[in-house]
Amino acid sequence: MISSKEIIIPYNKLLDNNLRPSISIKFDPFDTQSILCLLDSGADYSTFPVSIGKKVGINFKDEDPIDPPSQISGKIRCKCYKVAKSFYVSWQSKSISSYIIWVDSNKVYPVLGRIGFFDKFKEVAFCEEKKKLILRR
Repeated sequence: MISSKEIIIPYNKLLDNNLRPSISIKFDPFDTQSILCLLDSGADYSTFPVSIGKKVGINFKDEDPIDPPSQISGKIRCKCYKVAKSFYVSWQSKSISSYIIWVDSNKVYPVLGRIGFFDKFKEVAFCEEKKKLILRR
């Protein structure tokens, strides 16, 4: 359900086949395929694999690597890049522009974090009982 002030999104099954709070995005509004992203209230930044970044036209050879964020640095060794990129969600035609941490590893699942996504809303609520996400503007 989508209203001008509230967006309700049912949880989706992710890789582990469990229902999780997630949102489909597109980097190009005309793409036929979307990317299902986990919503992570504990992640400061959105993180995506470099492989997706290359598919959407980012040339990482032109970017300087950064230190991995704390949420992934203890788990895997990898190069990371902080590059701004716009993406689209189904309920609005205007893109959302955000810095994304692009991780050079296949062990990273696409995640939408607080800075650049959660902060676009007045409230982000996880309704575990009904397995739905509520975004309020």
